[in-house]
Amino acid sequence: MMFPMGGKAQNRAGPEDKPPPDISLIEKVKPLDCAGTDSQDKILRQQIQLLINALPVATLALDAAARIHSVSASLLSLFGYSADELIGQPVTVLVPLELRQRHQAFHDRYMTAPAGRPMGANQDVFGLTKDGTRLPLDIGLCPVETVEGALILATIHDLRGIKQTEAQLDRLRAELQAELEGMRQLHMLVTKLAEISELDKVLEEVLDAVMALQHADFGNIQLLDTESAWLTLAVQKGFRPPFLARFERVGSADGTPYERALRAKTRVVVPDVLLDEACAPYRAVAAAAGFRAVQSTPIMLRGGTVKGVVSTHFRHPHVPSERELRMTDLYLHLGAELIDRAQTDAAFAAARKVAEEASAAKTRFLAAAGHDLRQPLQTIGLLKSVLERQVINPPAFTTLAKLDDAVRHMQDLVESMLDASQIESGTLPVELADIRLWPLLLSLADDFAPAAAARGIVLRCVPCSATIRGDRRMLARILSNLLNNALKYTDKGKVLMGCRRRGAQLRIEIWDTGAGIRAGQIGRIFDEFTRLHPAGNEQAGLGLGLHIVKRFCARLGYETEVQSTPGRGSMFALIILHPHFSGGRDHAGHEKDKQTPWILLIQDDPAQRDALQTLLSLESYQVRILHDIAALPEDILSLPLDVPLVIVADKDLPGKESGTDLVRQIRASLLRQIPTIMLCSRAWENGSPELGDNDTQFILKPVQPHRLLGAIEQVVSRMAPGWRADDSVRRSMALAPPASNGTAVAEIAVIDDEESICGAVRDVLEAGGYGVEAYSSAEAFLADPARARFRCIIIDVILPGMSGAALQTLLKTEADPPRIIFLTGSVDLPLAVQALRNGASDFLHKPVDGLALLQSVMTALRQQSRARIAAPPDLADRLASLTPREREVMERVVRGELNKNIAVDLGISERTTEHHRQSVMRKMGTKSLAALVRLIAHA
Repeated sequence: MMFPMGGKAQNRAGPEDKPPPDISLIEKVKPLDCAGTDSQDKILRQQIQLLINALPVATLALDAAARIHSVSASLLSLFGYSADELIGQPVTVLVPLELRQRHQAFHDRYMTAPAGRPMGANQDVFGLTKDGTRLPLDIGLCPVETVEGALILATIHDLRGIKQTEAQLDRLRAELQAELEGMRQLHMLVTKLAEISELDKVLEEVLDAVMALQHADFGNIQLLDTESAWLTLAVQKGFRPPFLARFERVGSADGTPYERALRAKTRVVVPDVLLDEACAPYRAVAAAAGFRAVQSTPIMLRGGTVKGVVSTHFRHPHVPSERELRMTDLYLHLGAELIDRAQTDAAFAAARKVAEEASAAKTRFLAAAGHDLRQPLQTIGLLKSVLERQVINPPAFTTLAKLDDAVRHMQDLVESMLDASQIESGTLPVELADIRLWPLLLSLADDFAPAAAARGIVLRCVPCSATIRGDRRMLARILSNLLNNALKYTDKGKVLMGCRRRGAQLRIEIWDTGAGIRAGQIGRIFDEFTRLHPAGNEQAGLGLGLHIVKRFCARLGYETEVQSTPGRGSMFALIILHPHFSGGRDHAGHEKDKQTPWILLIQDDPAQRDALQTLLSLESYQVRILHDIAALPEDILSLPLDVPLVIVADKDLPGKESGTDLVRQIRASLLRQIPTIMLCSRAWENGSPELGDNDTQFILKPVQPHRLLGAIEQVVSRMAPGWRADDSVRRSMALAPPASNGTAVAEIAVIDDEESICGAVRDVLEAGGYGVEAYSSAEAFLADPARARFRCIIIDVILPGMSGAALQTLLKTEADPPRIIFLTGSVDLPLAVQALRNGASDFLHKPVDGLALLQSVMTALRQQSRARIAAPPDLADRLASLTPREREVMERVVRGELNKNIAVDLGISERTTEHHRQSVMRKMGTKSLAALVRLIAHA
């Protein structure tokens, strides 16, 4: 039997997957001895029929003419025929009509070489039932020889179950492929969304993704206003104005799909707005907007909090598939969290902006207040410097000392405000260097000794051999604030300052026997504007001292520690990592500075003592102050004999002992004939009748700085010739005004709208021997036809009319521009950098000490020329040594950008920015921002 059909090969076992039937018995069938042939045929047919019925599968036998000889009962059941309807019929009755023409050719080819094999190799085979049903079949053919001739035995398997299973597997395979593609798309959308942080962009990305997943035509996201419980349109795609006008805000009882999804916290699907009665009030809007179907899904966090609703709209009626809904839910599960995060970030950014604006306003206020307060302080300080040189009456020194204390206190308040302003604005520079602690501690002890003695407090400083890495000015300010605090809150007893080693740490500790701090107050003493109650009648401060300590320590990487017992005292400690120690007593400095001259200063007046110490320190001398002959500084006692030592003493000291008495005792204690410069009310031409030697010089009060420094230099040059020979740039040792080839003294112009400032600056400079002319504005200066005589201009940055910076720009265009020193009370790093880049000699902040002003003028006038100094030959190598990050930081620094702004722009911390900045300063060989700006100007 043959049922060929076009298609793929089929050779399958039956559903029971049983082995092929054993037909060997048929081959043994022989007719019985019967009287007639008809009887024999009948018996043979019965025997074959019995055997076919015994087979487990549907079977039929065909003769050579392809007529049905016998059929099994299971085949009759499969095709729906009776035996009488099939036996003797051509087998094509069981073949679909469209395949019958090909069947005879197939039968003929098979009969030429009959063999056991499957039928229809590489083809799909079908049969046709009585009711016209097409059956997929698997047919096996086997020729059988009988006494009647050859028969073809066909075993037939019904493949409908297998075909259905295959179809189901194909359907599942397609669904799985679709799921995998959907998950891939979902992963891509989620990955893209996770990279976005701005709220508006997050919302746009979520809407785009949901519309893509649902194949929507329009879409919108409405966010929930938790206070009003209204939905507000946040982002939309494709809508027309009528829709936007109607649904920009949706109330809690609006009845729209958006509101229903919000209220029910579940998806609302409207397949057709024309058939949904709930949408009846909005059909006109839907028609105008051009959509027929709506799907609204709440954007909900894991805890059930609804953030808003995302809605998709379709031009035609739309019923979403399960896959579409599932993918949307999976995406919004994460999208809700990211929207919430973006909202939180946006709220935080807004709050931070408000805080930054408030901080900037406070910084501007402090800077402005500092500027306004510096003006009168500048005048007072300069006039005091002039007055100190003119007063010769000893009782007046007491009044000057009190005036100096008051001015110092005011300056401390202003400096605290300035430090706070610079900290907040990020303009406070940090210049890291190796610092030997003992000279610094000793200098601070000298500075605070008079205040401690006045209060009857014993101030002791323990020697220390450590060297640390830090900013000397900031460290000095930290320790100064702590010492000042200790003295302020101690009415009797002692204050001790020293170092303690603990493993890899160094602790600088300051102990006092003051009132102590209650445990509840320790946690807030470092906060801004926190003031405790000082002992005695101390002048109140701003409450910024310890706050500045905390912020400075944070900038330097130091830690702080406080221990206190009420009624017994307190201990403040700085904790510094990785210090360096030199064994034993601190003679490391002597080796380093063995040729640096030392000055032992004896002066009872605090104001004059401070001024002299500043002046001498500026000239690179090691200065020590003697308060009591019984307490000679330890480093003076241990000073090697080959180190130059000079005594500068005031002859007229209060009490029984004069300056000459102390000099005599010092020489006896040190067994050295120490050269001495005596400051007195009258002078002797030929040595001192009291000391009886020629190693003493006398300088008449009031002392001119250039005369004092010239006398010291003359003495030191005899003791250590060429001690300054290793200086890269030889500094002048006197503040005497320089002459130009014997011509008249160089003239200086002072430009400031404050008349008091002009007068005070004029007094200081004229006392130093300079010729000065004052102007109230830049315009007045430019109107002077003889202004070319000025070699140096001291000018305020902020002036009415033309500013100081504008005047500098104008003067740069002249053939022989003067040197410019800016004197200002404002704190503006970009402005200072720009001024230095334009060639300013210095940028001083008010109030400036008179000696510092004189030093700045001297430096400006003693530059080799007003022309630009040549660049160092190794500048290219210095620049090449910078890393790309250091180069980037340097370029921003020399543009005047603040550290905190650089940190934000580069995505690094402010401390890392400071480290890069200090590395740049070290590699470029500069010690200040001004020097760096001037150096980069050559690049």
